[in-house]
Amino acid sequence: MKDDAISKRTGTAPSFWRCIGRELRDGLYEAAFEIAWRAALLAVGTATLMVFWAWASSRRPRLSSY
Repeated sequence: MKDDAISKRTGTAPSFWRCIGRELRDGLYEAAFEIAWRAALLAVGTATLMVFWAWASSRRPRLSSY
């Protein structure tokens, strides 16, 4: 309601606040995507290391086997 009153007087305030809101929303979406992308890369890297570690430890003879 307040934005409507401002827009009747000046014609610029609601579009300004809409633009600010859009920028903030886009920034939040971009930050969320970046966090999700880094978490996915970390998960894939961790899983790869765990598989390699399991494979390498299964091939190495243990000291207790002698």
